[in-house]
Amino acid sequence: GRDVAANLGDEGPSEPAPEQRPPALPEGGTGPAVRIDPSELEGLVRDKTSAAEGLKKAKDEHARANAKLATLEEMEKNHESLKDGARSIMLMESKGGVLGLVADVIETNAGYEKAVEAVLGDRLQTVVVESHKDGVEAIEYLKANSAGRGSFVPVREARSAPPVPVQAGGGAMSGARELLGEVTVKEGYQNIVNYLLGEVLIVDDLTSGLELWRAGSYRTLVTREGEIIDPQGTITGGAANGAQVGILQRRGEIKATRELASRLD
Repeated sequence: GRDVAANLGDEGPSEPAPEQRPPALPEGGTGPAVRIDPSELEGLVRDKTSAAEGLKKAKDEHARANAKLATLEEMEKNHESLKDGARSIMLMESKGGVLGLVADVIETNAGYEKAVEAVLGDRLQTVVVESHKDGVEAIEYLKANSAGRGSFVPVREARSAPPVPVQAGGGAMSGARELLGEVTVKEGYQNIVNYLLGEVLIVDDLTSGLELWRAGSYRTLVTREGEIIDPQGTITGGAANGAQVGILQRRGEIKATRELASRLD
């Protein structure tokens, strides 16, 4: 019995059953062979293609935003939207007591640019100066150089806003609110802007504005689209040429484009 056991021991351990054997290694590999489903491979290829297309689209959008921003900023730098007189003053090398434009001292909330532009019109291009003396000197410069006409408001000497007209029947109609509430004014220029916008109410549309006027309002009423009802009852509205973009609208566009370009960086 011992000889048989010894002989069995000399033969070493027995071979494992086929189902117990580890999977064969691929030639030159270090792990088990991996089978890839063709449909999974196609999905990976599609994902890679989609990612590449998305990256290209983002790069194209970024390039367009930067190009648009450069164009708008160049137009702003050259004051291309200004009339001759204001533009001549703003392009002077030595501006002395010139502080900027009325448009430079206000910033509107998004969506109210048209309303403010409609109410102020060319007054947005009024040049803000330190004093009447600076305004007179600027006018002399325009005359001497045949450089157009301009308006000048002295920040130190400008009068405060007149009292706001009282509405008959008391209070503003529901939905009407102060346009000044949609404007941020640069410090030191509140008197000027109050004088220009202090009596203006923003209304939802012409219909509600006319109801307010008929109720006895003596305020200037304006819609977000820039339609105006003045205290006398004159209605102004319509659509400007698409190429005519106001100063505030252009600056709003510059701000939005700059933010878009920044998000795409």
